[in-house]
Amino acid sequence: MFKSPRIEMECRGLLKGVRVAIVALSLLIVASAGALVYINTLALPEGPTRTICAPTRVGGYLFEAYVIPATPRVGEEFQITALVQRATPSSTPINFTLILLKPGRVSIVDGPETTLLGIKTWSYRLAESGFYDVYFIVSGPEGSGKIGGSLQIVSENEAETYSLIRILSYVSLWIGIPLLIAIIILSKMREGE
Repeated sequence: MFKSPRIEMECRGLLKGVRVAIVALSLLIVASAGALVYINTLALPEGPTRTICAPTRVGGYLFEAYVIPATPRVGEEFQITALVQRATPSSTPINFTLILLKPGRVSIVDGPETTLLGIKTWSYRLAESGFYDVYFIVSGPEGSGKIGGSLQIVSENEAETYSLIRILSYVSLWIGIPLLIAIIILSKMREGE
């Protein structure tokens, strides 16, 4: 079938517009997914707990530590819980020391404190947002050592910003993915005509 040059130019322009829309939506979807991964895993994870340091062997002990809630806010009380599992059952006490460092200065040194069960919980409120280095010193008859980790305290403004970005990213994915699929299907149908 013969098409006029004007119709062919309009079809090419429409096809180019569809390609631009597909690329733009694809980039929006990738950016939204990336933002969600960053926020949900690093910046503002939700949930009751977050690991401060991965399970680590210290002599005959297996040490791990958590923060409750997962992302403490400035002025909000949070807990750091350290847990030591022993290789062999024992009622011998274990000593814990906690050190929190804001880059360039010591914020908190707490301990050494003794526990018989291998569980120690500290409660704090910090007035300054940012990243803190966390060090635990564990000592007992089965070994001793220093374990490091990190902790983030967020301000109310940061929490609100991350929450807004999270909501916008979800909305972008909920609308963008079906829209992208619809545009691709319609463009394939139009190419078949």
